[in-house]
Amino acid sequence: MTLLGWTGRTRATVAPLQALALVVAVALVLSVTAGAARAETGAGEVACGYDVVEWPGAFTAHIRLTNHGPDLDGWQMVLTFGIPTELGSAWGAEMAQPDPYTMTAQNMFYNGTIRSGSAVIFGWIAFSSSHQLPDLTVNGAPCEVSVIG
Repeated sequence: MTLLGWTGRTRATVAPLQALALVVAVALVLSVTAGAARAETGAGEVACGYDVVEWPGAFTAHIRLTNHGPDLDGWQMVLTFGIPTELGSAWGAEMAQPDPYTMTAQNMFYNGTIRSGSAVIFGWIAFSSSHQLPDLTVNGAPCEVSVIG
């Protein structure tokens, strides 16, 4: 008997293979669906490493965004400081300062996509009476800050 192009296979030997193929297909659909759900909350899978060098009245800081989830296409960070801080210059991100306690950073044209397992680094110089770690959000989701330097 020829079934599915396999000669010599009987219905008894093909049925388990069909059942296995069905299980694999269902598992694949479920994993794709789960991946889509993670992508919607992708910013929650980004780690925020923070490195700072201070001197009287100013500091230089770098942030390393490491993506542990699905590819992230475009990112924006909001940095909220506890004391007034003035943005000087920045590199690796378009940065702005809407008020003395808040800075925003957005990807440049060349670093907007952060692939899974990859990182983007940007930095800035700021002026402040002292330095405190800011609260960070990436694409609207809180990002826990870990000091890396």
